[in-house]
Amino acid sequence: MIKEEAIKTFNKFLASEKFISSMPKNFLEDINGKKIKINITDIEQSVFVSIEGKKIILIEKLNKVDVEISSSLINFAFFLLSRGSDTYSSKINISGDIETANKFNEILSKSSELRELVSNYIGGENFARIESIFSNVSSKLSKFMENKQKDMRDYLIHDLRILPSKSEVEKFLDEVDEVKSRTEKLIKKIKR
Repeated sequence: MIKEEAIKTFNKFLASEKFISSMPKNFLEDINGKKIKINITDIEQSVFVSIEGKKIILIEKLNKVDVEISSSLINFAFFLLSRGSDTYSSKINISGDIETANKFNEILSKSSELRELVSNYIGGENFARIESIFSNVSSKLSKFMENKQKDMRDYLIHDLRILPSKSEVEKFLDEVDEVKSRTEKLIKKIKR
């Protein structure tokens, strides 16, 4: 029921004259008539998108789709935020018509056209404020991700060398057993 209401609300927004008139010319032309299934794997939800002319229509269920795109919500978000970065696009699984998927990918990664759409919809001044906030958050997020990648790389390269190998652990355990055995023998001698 909640999903149905959300789809109705999004469709109302996507069908609004203001949204449609905000779209750059020929924005959806390459995928007109296509049906796309988007699987969000980490929350086990799917959304179906139908492109009809200048309209984007969300549908709860479709039997036949041209392409199916699957990934986690965070990968989709980072893909959009990074403007189609290969780092995140490689984590998105695509099946079906690859040409449609590539065209859909192009639309999502065309930051200038998406920026124009948002700017036209919310107005230039509001867009400038949001873009400034986004730029600040994006740079901090990039630094955070770089630091995490560096930390992981350092761990894998340097810190793992500190950990003993399997043979070293086995040798240590054998030596502990040897010390234990000698200690038991010594205790027996002392008790006699």
